[in-house]
Amino acid sequence: MVNLMKELPKISTLLYNGLKAHYVKPQQQCLFHLFSRRQYSTESNQIRLRDYQQKCIDSCLDALNNKRRRIGVSLPTGGGKTVVFSSLIDQVKPREGYGNKTLILAHRTELIQQAAKTVKSILPSKLIEVEMAKYHSSGDCDVVVASVQTLMRGRLEKFNPKDFKLLIIDEAHHAAADSYRKIIDYFGGTHSNSDVAITGFSATLQRDDDKNLSDAFDEVVFHMTTDEMVKSKHLSEAKFTTVRLSNADLSKVGVSKGEFVISKLSKAVNNDINNELVLRTYLHFVSTLKVKSTMLFGVDIKHVKDLTELFRNRGINADYVTANTHAKVRVEVVDDFRKGKIQVLMNCGIFTEGTDIPNIDCLLLVRPTASKNLLIQMIGRGLRLHKSKEFCHIVDFVGINNNNIVSVPTLHGLPGDAEIRDLTPEQIEERRIKHEKYLERKEQELEKQKQLELKMEILKAEEYLKTGVRDDAPVVEVDESQFMNTNIDLRTFESFEEFLKNGDLGKETDLYYIASSQYPLCRIDNNTWVLPYPSGKGDIHLRLQRHQRLVTKEFFKAVSVTGIYKTKSQAEALRDAKGPIYTLASYTLNPRFGEKMWDKMYKSKLLLPFSKDVRIPLSYITKLLREVAGARNLTKTAFWRSEPPTIKQLRSVVAMMKRSSKKLEITHINQLPNLTKGEVADFMTSVNISNTQYPRSILYNKLQKKAKEQEELYPEKTLKSEYEILHPSAPEKSTRSFEDSSAVFEDTSIDKPMSYQNFKESEKQRQKKLQNVRRKYLYSKGGSSPGSRSLEGFHEPKF
Repeated sequence: MVNLMKELPKISTLLYNGLKAHYVKPQQQCLFHLFSRRQYSTESNQIRLRDYQQKCIDSCLDALNNKRRRIGVSLPTGGGKTVVFSSLIDQVKPREGYGNKTLILAHRTELIQQAAKTVKSILPSKLIEVEMAKYHSSGDCDVVVASVQTLMRGRLEKFNPKDFKLLIIDEAHHAAADSYRKIIDYFGGTHSNSDVAITGFSATLQRDDDKNLSDAFDEVVFHMTTDEMVKSKHLSEAKFTTVRLSNADLSKVGVSKGEFVISKLSKAVNNDINNELVLRTYLHFVSTLKVKSTMLFGVDIKHVKDLTELFRNRGINADYVTANTHAKVRVEVVDDFRKGKIQVLMNCGIFTEGTDIPNIDCLLLVRPTASKNLLIQMIGRGLRLHKSKEFCHIVDFVGINNNNIVSVPTLHGLPGDAEIRDLTPEQIEERRIKHEKYLERKEQELEKQKQLELKMEILKAEEYLKTGVRDDAPVVEVDESQFMNTNIDLRTFESFEEFLKNGDLGKETDLYYIASSQYPLCRIDNNTWVLPYPSGKGDIHLRLQRHQRLVTKEFFKAVSVTGIYKTKSQAEALRDAKGPIYTLASYTLNPRFGEKMWDKMYKSKLLLPFSKDVRIPLSYITKLLREVAGARNLTKTAFWRSEPPTIKQLRSVVAMMKRSSKKLEITHINQLPNLTKGEVADFMTSVNISNTQYPRSILYNKLQKKAKEQEELYPEKTLKSEYEILHPSAPEKSTRSFEDSSAVFEDTSIDKPMSYQNFKESEKQRQKKLQNVRRKYLYSKGGSSPGSRSLEGFHEPKF
């Protein structure tokens, strides 16, 4: 009897499958039986829901029970949307006169398979059937998982809306499309008080075009961001790196319906220079971070094939999946990737949704996009938790955020039919289509007009800024080669939160140009950069300034402009020009500063006409220093810059940081020897010129980061005292070299940096010493007084 009870579920299943064989075609049985075997279990599989998942279900039930029947849920990729809506099915009660069935809508095979398997695992006693392509649902089931495309091919009418209590839409940001709208309308879900409950789940409940999701949903009842999931340890931490492609000009790539035109985007991105850079970047992360499972997103099929061939030629086991890949081959490739047999899996638009491959520890986003939705979907592929990784490194080529991201409409934007009245449904649909086409055409025209106006405004501004320029003023052309950086330009964000705060590089294009200069321009505040001029005395520096709105009156008081403009009044008249405007001036230390109260510390003069293009002054700096002896030692690649700092430099840094608002602790001082001689020289230059808190704060943050990294890597390392670092047992031999004099006005005092008063006293002593030496020289030539003999042949010593 006991054995018979154990075999009863098997016998029932065999009987059920035998009956099914009478009306299920042989070619349809495989996938049908995979999901439809009814298991007569007395217990359901109890999956322990996370706290936020249970809150999400409670919010959905509360809304549905309070007559809010069209609701949306926003959960990040990896948040378990499928688990949530599978657990919701049994808890939704049908309205009177309606059946107890549930319909799940999806638009891709992977999503349909995932939904069917998850529902079956959570609700094993339920009968699940699939309606997709050659697989047909009998209708005699509890849950139907259907393909939107299949239903729209004449197979929607086989289902009776009265049999269903719940319609679930996976990846619900597609719900505003015509096909989804027709299915929702068929089940009576176009009204707020729909008898069939409509629930949509997506990681991005917003669209990149002008269609409104308010046509499908009335309210988002639960929302959780990716950042919140990462902080709560439900998703993996991520580190973001942006890589600029020097040979990808996206300004010529058009935008249609909120996204780049793929054909033009492919031409801009898919070339030998960029592809080689992608390969080098991947090899860099393999060698430094030991990444094992990398997923790459390409632009189109050709781009993915070209990259795969390049990677394979370099001995990397890479493969790709596209829309043309057979389903069986796709499954095999993905399985091999999960098992670690494939190092790099490439795709174009396949794995943006419904893909669960948690072992991904590196993402290469070689697919610039104007869509915030697509960006979030791609990033989400690497954020699932897995025992083999601590974080996922996401490499964003070109940088999604630096290409004028198109603003996307929110869920509750203005409805498309707001101005339609007294029309039949057919007329409304016709008017809606016409209205959408009109808006699309109007938007394209406005965009073209804006771009044209912007170009004309820049050209007009440049011509305006040349008003009153002297005939002998320098004329500078942009040196394009200076800004075509073929090296890998990496910017790494240590956390997802830091990427959200600082990932927008689009506003900092000019900063990229400044960073591309071969000379180390030292930033002394948000809008000013300085560079020592190799004059031999260290009393001259170049100053690049960015005027965000207009050139201030203080600038004209401090800088002489008559060497470039015919009159000062003509230059001041240009203050009406809209910023940002860049100026380049030379600043020479006034040796008589302090003797009279009206004396300025610097004598400064403008070197170039005002410009809106930062590349013009940068090109002039390169041209100017190219002809100056010793300027080669000022470049970023000068050998001395990578050497360890001298003890003298470290003592000066500590003295200068005593005036910082953030005081150095022993952990920071222990990191000073880890700086390079170039970094220290740049810091001393910034402080000696500006004497502000900005460079001190930058150095403090750099030391803080280094201290934190060392503590994580070597927690047991013993810290040295300040005295041990600044006074080593073997004293250094004092040598004077270029790097020691590269910091402008370097203070010889160890206890404190040079102030204005200190400089004044030092200059007086220098002049006194010089006068005595001159007198001795004249007396040695037979003169009885300084004025009786010439100083010809006299070489002035340096003090």
